[in-house]
Amino acid sequence: MHIFPRKEKSTPEQYYFGEYTDKPLAPFSVSVANFDVSFTGEKAHYHKVNQKVFITISGKGILNVNNNKIELVEEQMIQIEPGEIHFIEKVIEAPLKIIVINSAKIDDKVVVE
Repeated sequence: MHIFPRKEKSTPEQYYFGEYTDKPLAPFSVSVANFDVSFTGEKAHYHKVNQKVFITISGKGILNVNNNKIELVEEQMIQIEPGEIHFIEKVIEAPLKIIVINSAKIDDKVVVE
């Protein structure tokens, strides 16, 4: 058994569980993101290897995936495949709280300019 304490990320109100090392205990990562109405969106990006899963806990927002706007709503899970360009575009109803699961613990994020 392993217990993973909450660790703060550099972005306010976001945190994760586990370690990012060359020999992770779990082959995936889990983080929690909280956004308020002041959120102005993130940069479009994709992942080379990672799949990403978004589970909305509360609030509403817009997730842009390959130029398709998808509403983030409670009781829904969205899976992003490697190579799919995505970003959280805006918050509709705050607080927008999302669980984010990455399929691997590698930093393979590529920002699209």
